[in-house]
Amino acid sequence: MPAPSTDRSVILTFDDGPEHVDALESIVDTLDRERVSACFFLLGQGVDRHPDAARLLADHGHELANHGWSHARMPTLSEPEMFDELCRTQEAIHRATGVTPRRFRPPYGAGWINEKCPELIRSAARLDLRMAAWALDTYDWRDPNGIRLDRVTAFFQGSQPSACDDHLDLLMHVLHGTARDLSQLVALVRSRGFRFGGYDG
Repeated sequence: MPAPSTDRSVILTFDDGPEHVDALESIVDTLDRERVSACFFLLGQGVDRHPDAARLLADHGHELANHGWSHARMPTLSEPEMFDELCRTQEAIHRATGVTPRRFRPPYGAGWINEKCPELIRSAARLDLRMAAWALDTYDWRDPNGIRLDRVTAFFQGSQPSACDDHLDLLMHVLHGTARDLSQLVALVRSRGFRFGGYDG
């Protein structure tokens, strides 16, 4: 039985794109069919290799965001190196799409940002980038790849999710297993009475 509806929204977010491009195209097809917009945190070097894939996302109305140039572990870099990772990615996305990203998610996790990485915060601020974390990691990156629907179900069946006041970010990646399972995830979220939205509404 569906849960009571809520004013809060679920944001579908995808890291590490635009590669694999064939998986990305399948994800976009599913999102189109389901009439859902998502946010894609893109790697600059991938955008540089596949500008058409980045343009596909922009043309279909999805938010483009920054995930760094090379998927580096940001705390291991100097502050100038961090800034270069972010700046080069901003430039690659803008060159490919005309879009200037407004959000950044660091590779390998965001929970440590505020306490442990002031250099990264400063680098992002210089580019007017807002940090983005997530409410639930779907573990789609674990072997075998695919969205852990049981984990998502448990998240929504527990006490009312409280990770975010206004929205719940579900973390996924541009992978073939994710593309395969995405329709089931959308149906599951809808069955819990949540609507889909973006960071700005």
